[in-house]
Amino acid sequence: MNFRSLRFRIVVFFGWLFATVLAVVFALVTTASYQIARQQSGDDLRLGQRIFHRLQQQTRDRLLQSASVLTADYGFREAISSSHTATIASALQNQRERIGADIMLLSGLDGRAISASGSTLSDNNSELSRHIREAEVRSSAIGTLALGDNVYDVVTIPVLAPEPIAWVTLGFRINDELARDLGALTSLEVTFLHRQATGWSVVASTHGDSKTRSNLARATAAAYGGRPGSEPIETPGYETIAIPGDETDKGTVVIVLQSSSDKAVARFSQLRRTLILLSSLGLLGALVGSIFIARRITRPIQTLAETALQIQRGDYTQPAQIFEKDEIGAFAITFNHMRDAIVNRESEIRRLAYEDALTGLPNRICLEDKLQRMLAEGQVASLAVMIIDLDRFNHVNDTLGHAAGDVVLRIVAQRLCSAVRDFDLVGRFGSDVFALVVRIDDSFRLDAVVKRIQFTIEQDVSVDGEPVDVGCSVGIACYPIHGDDAGTLLRRADIAMHRAKRSHLGSASYEAQNDQIRRDQLNLLGEIRRAIQSDQLSLVYQPKMSVADGAIDGAEALVRWQHPTRGLVPPSEFIPFAEQTGAIRLITRWVIDHAAAQCGIWLRSGHAIKISINVSARDLLDRELPEYVRNTMIAHGAPAKMLCLEITESALMEEPIAAHTTVSRLHDLGIELAIDDYGTGYSSLAYIKQLPVNELKIDRAFVTNMTAHAEDAAIVRSTIELGHNLGLRVVAEGVESDRELALLAKFNCDVAQGYLISRPLGPGMFESWLASYRGRSHPLIAANSA
Repeated sequence: MNFRSLRFRIVVFFGWLFATVLAVVFALVTTASYQIARQQSGDDLRLGQRIFHRLQQQTRDRLLQSASVLTADYGFREAISSSHTATIASALQNQRERIGADIMLLSGLDGRAISASGSTLSDNNSELSRHIREAEVRSSAIGTLALGDNVYDVVTIPVLAPEPIAWVTLGFRINDELARDLGALTSLEVTFLHRQATGWSVVASTHGDSKTRSNLARATAAAYGGRPGSEPIETPGYETIAIPGDETDKGTVVIVLQSSSDKAVARFSQLRRTLILLSSLGLLGALVGSIFIARRITRPIQTLAETALQIQRGDYTQPAQIFEKDEIGAFAITFNHMRDAIVNRESEIRRLAYEDALTGLPNRICLEDKLQRMLAEGQVASLAVMIIDLDRFNHVNDTLGHAAGDVVLRIVAQRLCSAVRDFDLVGRFGSDVFALVVRIDDSFRLDAVVKRIQFTIEQDVSVDGEPVDVGCSVGIACYPIHGDDAGTLLRRADIAMHRAKRSHLGSASYEAQNDQIRRDQLNLLGEIRRAIQSDQLSLVYQPKMSVADGAIDGAEALVRWQHPTRGLVPPSEFIPFAEQTGAIRLITRWVIDHAAAQCGIWLRSGHAIKISINVSARDLLDRELPEYVRNTMIAHGAPAKMLCLEITESALMEEPIAAHTTVSRLHDLGIELAIDDYGTGYSSLAYIKQLPVNELKIDRAFVTNMTAHAEDAAIVRSTIELGHNLGLRVVAEGVESDRELALLAKFNCDVAQGYLISRPLGPGMFESWLASYRGRSHPLIAANSA
């Protein structure tokens, strides 16, 4: 037999399990039997205690009744009055024999015995005298007397005629016969002990063995020593309690009741023997049954295992054999269902692995695989790979919800399929990105295809009655010009798409330099943090001049990056990408810290130069920005009014509510705020009016062109008037000629900034320039001041 086989282990398991269960059951039954036996012994002791008290009370009532009958007899009283001894003795003897008393005694009022029947007493018995004195006080006395070597249960009542003329005492001796009678009634071992000054002695007991009697007396003495209580006593083989009895002159009578634990437990011996026999038979039957069951189980399982190996090898043709219509048979049926489900699931997995669940189009893996096979088989001489990213799609999700976004994606997918031929490939790469593989020939030109795709996508889309505006950015890579494998073509089309999206070109073809630019940008992103930590950044300051009087009261702080290997990196190359990745917050905080420090230095040297700093949309979402600005200005000893934060219109409109909250908190701190590049964004006058801003900056594009184009001049003039009407200071940036400055003065512009005044300067050069600057020497300024 294979000892490691499932069949053997089933047999061993069932045998061990059954044996364990039987052992536990036997242990529980044995324990329960012992507990029940002890409980039964305790119940027997409590019942015996009640029976003893009842029998004692009945005995004493019988004694009292017999004594009352005797003392009420007229002839007996006459005999006492006449001191007729023979009559008294005869009456006592007759009454004693009638009730079976062991002692019958007539005593005088002085306590001396007049006549007795039964035990002989001395005239000066102190125990009897005490008992009679108790009767004198209570008119009767009931209790236990130690008379000589014997102990009696007695009653004493007066003989009245009508005053007491004598005392009658009746009693039963406590002996082994009485103990046996009580034992027979209670089914207990009964022992009467007498505690005296000299020690404990056995008065009567159902135990015939003197050694047992002595041991019981010692155990009781060891348990109590002093006055006993009704508590259990530890005795081998018995549950034992001691009941305190009456006091005598010599001590105390104690009644000990015992219930045999061995006898109580023995009642369950037959049950245990029967249980052992049944357990042995059951174990044998379990072994035989487990062998049979093991064979019935393992044979179908072995067959199923062989079928499973076939499925593992990819062979789904052979179903599992069904032996019986039982659980194993049901398992085989379920196994076959599982086999069918695996076949269907693998087909579905293959479909899902190569198909987009939302649109039903091929996904990236599938489209790339098809494209690679198409190229490898040489099916086409020229084709174009297009990556299409939907513009403003996130706005659809944020505004109308993801369900509406899904509707838009399905519509776009349908439109793309209708815009190309059946043998062209259309796929979805995830989110709002689609891909097309189009064969190019004389009848299907690339530029026409791109225009058709853009036109198709940009058609109005209606979702639940809501018009949705969707545009797209298209990146194009052509085979074989831009690559000869699927991975390269897709990657380069993606690069072109990002360039088209970033530059708002609509579409763009791949250019070789894009790869290097993209790598450089990615490297720059990784180096921005190191640049901040290692102080590769620096600030330059471009003066801001009052148009009215030529005074210099402010400067704009501009960040520069002196890369250790690349040299000077223009802000246009790293600021946009820092904004995309969130690193702009680190740059902004660095600029605020260094600009505040420079402001404090200039202020202490007597130059009150207000410094302007640019902040991005991400900065406006930073809830900790106002507190950081406040702490930084305090740390460098610069008043809050000496700092102006410039915010673009687009930054304000990206998250208007959050931007308004941050701007308001900054304003409450005393920080001045300016709207930068005004006229290039989408902000409304109503929204600007609500903002606590101090300054409006006109974009350099309008300032540069206003001398050549009347339209730009009109825009500048109206912007200045608008700013003044809103109570704002207006700044024109990009001023590079005297004509531009003259026009700005004519339009009553407040502040000018640009190369005409000064290029951006480092802190030291700025101070030197400021010392040599004479604003009033400028002809225009001099003319205006005159």
